[in-house]
Amino acid sequence: MTTLTSTDRSAETARSWFEVDPDPETRAETEALLAGGGSALEERFGDRLVFGTAGLRGELGTGPMRMNRVMVRMTAAAIARHLLTGSGPNGNPADSDTTPVVAVCFDARHMSDVFAEDTVRVLAGRGVASILLPGPRKKKKNVGKIKKIGLACDHAGFEYKEKLKEYLSSKNIEVADFGCYSEESVDYPDFAHKLAKSIEKEENELGIQFCGTGNGINMSANKHQGIRSALCWNPHIAEQARLHNNANVLTMAARHLEWEEVEKIVDTFLSTQFEGGRHETRVNKINII
Repeated sequence: MTTLTSTDRSAETARSWFEVDPDPETRAETEALLAGGGSALEERFGDRLVFGTAGLRGELGTGPMRMNRVMVRMTAAAIARHLLTGSGPNGNPADSDTTPVVAVCFDARHMSDVFAEDTVRVLAGRGVASILLPGPRKKKKNVGKIKKIGLACDHAGFEYKEKLKEYLSSKNIEVADFGCYSEESVDYPDFAHKLAKSIEKEENELGIQFCGTGNGINMSANKHQGIRSALCWNPHIAEQARLHNNANVLTMAARHLEWEEVEKIVDTFLSTQFEGGRHETRVNKINII
């Protein structure tokens, strides 16, 4: 009789997981882990998330040790089974004359709405009624309502800065260009400081800046008390930077993004409004020294 290793068992779990996963992104992740094998595969498929005091929590990703659509569907099915066959209050058998109803809600975090819809569908399929509550209000601004934006870059970001000037102008947004003005080598702090000062003086509503990796020009801008510069590499990070951190400067890595990605990140950043609430309390603590 052949004894399966922990890696073999993890691979079996991964293959079964792949077959029922409706998400192309996590399916691709599973395929890559199966191809690589080893500790990475075991780390994702060798165990399972458990409920804690804050519920079922984990990083997004494939496998039973991450939050994903398969994990949410399996959990919803377990909840339905418990409601229909489990115990009621004080350990007594559930009242068979009572029809369980589950309220399902979600917040603004990535995939939260998808997880909620999956939960409702699974519950319905198991004969459990549910109410899908409205999601958080999308506090969006029309891009056209932003009147003036400051731009800055170093030599590595010059090309994208010039393209962005045209892109924003096409949306009737006035642009203040703080340089640089060519691909000749320059020092990024010189231009980050000019942009930052203009925002602190309320001469520009928001700022967008580029350097090769985004790191240097981002650090420079954040030396200013009134600046909350966020280094963003995809639209979700840009949305969260505005929604939760009230970022007033968007920084991007010119050498690591395609132009089409830049457009999407910029559109998201400019169309998302600060959510306030508990996030405002946290943001207000940033400048406390």
